[in-house]
Amino acid sequence: MQQLIFAQSEYYHTLDLNANWNGMNKAIVSGNDFIMCGSLNDNFFVLNTDDFANPKWAKTFDSLGKEAIDIIADYNGNYVACGAIEQPPIWSTTSSWGVISFNRQGDTLWSMSHPEPGDSYATGITQLIDSSFIVV
Repeated sequence: MQQLIFAQSEYYHTLDLNANWNGMNKAIVSGNDFIMCGSLNDNFFVLNTDDFANPKWAKTFDSLGKEAIDIIADYNGNYVACGAIEQPPIWSTTSSWGVISFNRQGDTLWSMSHPEPGDSYATGITQLIDSSFIVV
C-alpha cells in the first residue's frame, strides 16, 4: 500500500492510495484546498483535499494518459494541468503532450494534445494576461 503524507505545522496526515501511484509532481493551494497532480496507474491524476488531507475528490483523466506534471489555477477559478500523454515505444519517433482544464469539482472543461517529434512532454504552464496559456 502506498501512502501520501501531508505535513502541516506539527501535524502529519496520511492518505492511502490503493493503486499504482507514481507520485505527485506539484501541489498548489487554492483557498482551503490542496490540488495535487501526478500519475496514478499511468494516467493523469489530480487530487483535491481540504487542509487536513481529507479527500474532496480524486480523478484520473485516462483519455490523456501518462502523467500530469504541472498545474495552475486560472483566472476564472478553474484548474489547468499539463504533462506527458503517452510513453512511446522505443522505436517510435513521436510522443505527445497534453493540457486539460477542469473546474473545482474536477469536471473536464476542455483538453487538447499535441504530437511532437522525439520524446517530448509539457513540463510547465502559465496563463498570460489575455487569458491564453503558454505550455513549455
